[in-house]
Amino acid sequence: MSRELKFFIGTSIGLGIGFIFGDLVLGISIGLALVAALIILIKFNKSKKCIYNFDLVAKIPIELKGVSKDVSAEDWFVESNDEYNILNQIDIDFGYCEEKYLKFGEEEFVVEVRIEEGDAFHKEYLYEHIKKVLWKFENDFNTRWEGEFYIDDGEKEYICYAPNFDLEIND
Repeated sequence: MSRELKFFIGTSIGLGIGFIFGDLVLGISIGLALVAALIILIKFNKSKKCIYNFDLVAKIPIELKGVSKDVSAEDWFVESNDEYNILNQIDIDFGYCEEKYLKFGEEEFVVEVRIEEGDAFHKEYLYEHIKKVLWKFENDFNTRWEGEFYIDDGEKEYICYAPNFDLEIND
């Protein structure tokens, strides 16, 4: 709700009360008090939302054939591995190389996991959680992430470069 609308509503109610009681000064005073209360109340109840954007790639080695601990890479990004479902909110693209390229040793991976295209939202700041999920995937699939992900917490924007995912302010 905009400041002008809050001011108009508070002042209108105050003037109405002043008109009913026949005291314009009382009405204006009540109206200004209502405006202040509306501004504070609405700011207090406004929920904060963090935005997460990813541009990461991981190549799963040939010997794993896209499976680790009997779980395929496609099925790995589930709630048990990402309890906040941050990575499930965006498109995860799985690229597969053809068998003929593997025979000649031209490719180093069977599955390429590409996390990009879209934003994930959550009311909590989940930097540490996201790092743990990405590192767990690296450990489970013997791979390394390349790229970065971004966090906008409404006050500042941050960038985290793979593989360490150190937090830096994004200028």
